[in-house]
Amino acid sequence: MKLRAGYILMAALSAASFGCAEPTGDDAPDMTTPTTADMNAGEDMTPAADQGDTTPDMNAGDDMGGAEDMNTTPRPPAGSRVDVSFDRWMATDQEATSRALVGTVSENELLGGDVALGRVGDYYLENEHGRYIIETEPRAMSPCPYGGNVVDAAWFDGDGFREDNLGEICLLINVGQTFKPVDFEIIQEGSEEEPAILAVTGPLVQHDFLNFNAQVRDYLPPSIELPIDLNAVYPATVTTYYILQPGARALQVVTAMRNDGEEQLDMVAGHLVASGGVGSYFNPLGGQGGFGSKGLSQENLSGYDLPYMLFNGETSSYGYVPDVEERLESSLPISGVHLTEAGAVATLLRRESLSGTILIRKSEIKRLPGAYHLLPGESDAFGWQLYVSGGDISNMLDHIYPSRGIETGTLTGVVLDTNGDVQAGAKVSAVNDKGFTLNQAMTDESGTYEMIVPVGGYSLLARKPGQPTAGTFSATVAAEQSVTTDVTIDLPALLEVTITDPDGNPVPGRLTVLCDGACPGAPTSQERDVTTDSLPSGFAAVIPAGVDGIARGALPAGNYRVVVSRGMEWSVWPMDANATGGMNVSLVAGQQVLVDAEIAHVVRTPGVVSGDFHIHSLTSTDSPIGLTSRVLDFMTEGVDVMVSTDHDYITDFRPAIEALGAQEQIVGVIGEEITTSDAGHINAFPLEVDPVHRRQGALDWGNGEDVGLSLGEIFDWIDAFPGEQVSQINHPDSTIGSLLVDPLIGISYADPVIKRLPALEPDPETGDTKLWAENFTAMEVYNGKSVPKFFAMARWWMTMIGRGFSPTGTAVTDTHKLYSDLGGSPRSFIFVGEGFDTPSTFDNDTFALAVNQGKLIGSNGPFFSVTLANSSGQVSSLGEVLDATEDGMVEGTVHIETPEWIQVDTVDIYTNREDVITNPGETSNEELEPDQRITFSLDPQTDLEIASEGNSVHRRWVKEVPFTMEVERDAYVIVIVRARSNNLPTMHPVVPGNNRGFAFSNPLYIDADGGGWDDFPLAELAAAREPMAPMLYDIEGMGILPQPHVHRGAGKLHHHHHHAVEPMESRVMTEEELLHFAHSTRCNH
Repeated sequence: MKLRAGYILMAALSAASFGCAEPTGDDAPDMTTPTTADMNAGEDMTPAADQGDTTPDMNAGDDMGGAEDMNTTPRPPAGSRVDVSFDRWMATDQEATSRALVGTVSENELLGGDVALGRVGDYYLENEHGRYIIETEPRAMSPCPYGGNVVDAAWFDGDGFREDNLGEICLLINVGQTFKPVDFEIIQEGSEEEPAILAVTGPLVQHDFLNFNAQVRDYLPPSIELPIDLNAVYPATVTTYYILQPGARALQVVTAMRNDGEEQLDMVAGHLVASGGVGSYFNPLGGQGGFGSKGLSQENLSGYDLPYMLFNGETSSYGYVPDVEERLESSLPISGVHLTEAGAVATLLRRESLSGTILIRKSEIKRLPGAYHLLPGESDAFGWQLYVSGGDISNMLDHIYPSRGIETGTLTGVVLDTNGDVQAGAKVSAVNDKGFTLNQAMTDESGTYEMIVPVGGYSLLARKPGQPTAGTFSATVAAEQSVTTDVTIDLPALLEVTITDPDGNPVPGRLTVLCDGACPGAPTSQERDVTTDSLPSGFAAVIPAGVDGIARGALPAGNYRVVVSRGMEWSVWPMDANATGGMNVSLVAGQQVLVDAEIAHVVRTPGVVSGDFHIHSLTSTDSPIGLTSRVLDFMTEGVDVMVSTDHDYITDFRPAIEALGAQEQIVGVIGEEITTSDAGHINAFPLEVDPVHRRQGALDWGNGEDVGLSLGEIFDWIDAFPGEQVSQINHPDSTIGSLLVDPLIGISYADPVIKRLPALEPDPETGDTKLWAENFTAMEVYNGKSVPKFFAMARWWMTMIGRGFSPTGTAVTDTHKLYSDLGGSPRSFIFVGEGFDTPSTFDNDTFALAVNQGKLIGSNGPFFSVTLANSSGQVSSLGEVLDATEDGMVEGTVHIETPEWIQVDTVDIYTNREDVITNPGETSNEELEPDQRITFSLDPQTDLEIASEGNSVHRRWVKEVPFTMEVERDAYVIVIVRARSNNLPTMHPVVPGNNRGFAFSNPLYIDADGGGWDDFPLAELAAAREPMAPMLYDIEGMGILPQPHVHRGAGKLHHHHHHAVEPMESRVMTEEELLHFAHSTRCNH
């Protein structure tokens, strides 16, 4: 996966915005000494104590009491509700037309939407502007695993509630703690004059979706001292109050914390905001100047200022707005800092810097400004607001800015096109003189926009699809004044392409529009998010055609090239598209161009289905793609089977397939990506949906306050589903690497205590810590398009095959995005047999069994099959054993078929390799030289044949490549078909980028001695393997004992075996190490 760790706090805290190559040369920071925070900044933020009254005082002042009072007032019982005065969070100018209320959710109060998590029995708060649902128990594994949080929220638009577009927002204390709800109490039911109040109380617990401590120990030296104990669980009680006033535009949330222990508690507080829906973040100070986000980088280790964080969807939006921290300075009032990565926002409240919070000694946190320093019995509180809106963020910002004490004025006007016609539904962005978009409004039916902005000068940008701003427009806004500025946008240029097969039948397909030079009228992050899911370089648009074969879109006027495709089994239109870049099209503003395109299915695949076993959609926090868009994506790429594998959520694509009328085009298989923090990620399919469960029946691998489930327990859970299941290890470096697995002998060396996994007695002979299990059936060998990464994974895979354990190697996209992560390459081709190879004849069990039996090739483009034959003429294929006992002679045949736009020139044969063996957890991405290499050139006279004719002639390459082997002992055979010559064309733009054909087979087996496949080629080396020194750990979890230290660097592990424990002086992490940690966790976790 591309950052599963994208998904969580330290995924966000640690994920850098640079790529996966280590910073070097001029880009590498020169950090030779530890960096500490400036401890003289700001004031001491030590809070006063709580009064201890058990009833909230709605009229009391802001004074929370003091330490002197606590000497005479009995401490509240541990675990009791934390009292707090609400005065500073209560607005006094709300205009209400109906009451606020709180109650228990019935079917009538549930909100709609693909990401809605609310269930009957939850709590809801509602007024005339919005409804908010608070989840109760039981817990469900996710980035916010416990209840007591807002999970659904929707705006009331006058006619009804919009669909929910919120993921979840949960508390984070000291990176690794959250709170577990125990008591839910309606404090006040609400009325037309009084707010509705719900209190949720519980203790702090370990946030078991995160294991930041294990990641630190994986990647950094053991001498590093962090300012906080990442495994600690503080003796504190938390009460979260949900307060909704009549007429309020936002839900007010107040979190009160009390120290129920006997020692001072020092805490930094924040939230994890899981986006959940389709849309993009908006924060003018978030690094992009408006829409989109950035992670940590060499230029910014502090994080980005947090005035607020909005999430803007097409029809539903929401806003997270924490209390202003007056001590902090920025161009807008801010609450702290934040980082965003992979759909999640991690906030650090009341602090000005992430690095200034992490790069300090433990002793310094006791006086850290902005942290909470609670003496025994003391309490403190902080607040935030949750706004809801439609697709117009001005509906929130018009209230946020005045509520934060900012001087504002009003911008208004009409948006017209160049013909003078008013334009409804245009989005108008107000960009200040620093280049920051501070608000964006949508025009109504009369073309009118209106928004409130901080005082100052603005440029105005307006846009509709294909209609950028025509000209330059500006305005200056004074306090409490209204300024009218009309804006003109271009007329759209319309393109419509009809896609048919040679018989004239409409077929789905992908229309790719390429820029002929610079892309005209391209939007920027001032207008919408152009970074989260950016188009490939040089692409103007990717437009899907559904079952009707029609692809249409509006683009800015200009010159383009168009290409029509449907993945790797189909021809492209025009036929020379990968050489010429497509057909030239000139689009004129206000006019429409109609194009007819013909493509054909040219690669013969009887008895075979193509599939992708790793697909994310919007129920994964790090994927903003809706179910319908995701199905269109894969259908237009010609994929036959799409397996849903959202993070800790069981998604079903079948309703979206049916809604598109695509049942004869594509099949949906139900699955899940079990996204553990320490044992790696496992895809499981086929599964069944539990509609009552909050996450549709997904596994709770974190196991609550107990240690997490082991790999073996996870595989057992998968196997308990009826029928045949595939248990697939994903991107194995996050499992084999993280658990320090030795693939040659199938044991682990990682410390289960650090990993928060079951700590069994280690094997006294081998040192096996028993974290590895082999009751899985498949592993990703080709995740994404990197050939070097394939060889890194293939080393582990071939090592296991060589000792007799043969999980099926698969090829997957691990797609999270749409445009920047176009679906369908690489994919797996599964040989299910004729009679099961169409959507109408597809069978889950037959499909899963074929996968588990290794009847599969993986490919980024080329298709091939391979057979082996003995001297008697007996033939075997993928996953089967050939009897070669007669004379040891084997004849192999590789049958290759590709569309005309894909060419290959090499067949490589691998068998019984010893050079694939690595140290535990280590691998190398250097290519393995084959045992045999057959090179060839495709000859248009003999190898290119006509596959179909209509208005065009559609061709395919067909090539048979023979090879011969003589074996003396049992052997496996793996075949790779590829394009090695850089003179061959790339597969661009169907497969964007500089990619040439690459495909691999699963093993075929040869029996040389009559005993079947049982004389494993690495058996002797496995038996003679020298184990690492046994791990020593405290089985009761009381602490880690001295032992060899292992930390992970760029692409491999480094083992330091200490025969005697050497005392090490603790020190603060350096900025260079923080960057290294960010790089490593993003690229390896």
